[in-house]
Amino acid sequence: MIVNLTPYPILGPQDMWALPPSGVIARAVERVTPADPIDGIPTSYVECDGVRDLPGPADERWYVVSTVTAQAAKQWGRITSDLLIPGEQICDTDGKITHYKWLQRVQ
Repeated sequence: MIVNLTPYPILGPQDMWALPPSGVIARAVERVTPADPIDGIPTSYVECDGVRDLPGPADERWYVVSTVTAQAAKQWGRITSDLLIPGEQICDTDGKITHYKWLQRVQ
């Protein structure tokens, strides 16, 4: 079973498969520290401070998460063999992502 932990539907080419959002959004937690402005524009430093709303691994269950969330999970020592991220994008003529060619496994 694949559970989509992103806020948007993940659609395969020509709608061959679809993963609706589950209603739970797994996210990387960020720690933000103010930094000096650059050319008058405020800036900050950001560090990963864990993940939230990402269940632990379960038999026969895969979780679709953002790339940032998968990287944060790995950085914080979570097993990532059950995580998937959207693969190559298919865009419309305006450049908007409409579908994905596949899902990528996280190593």
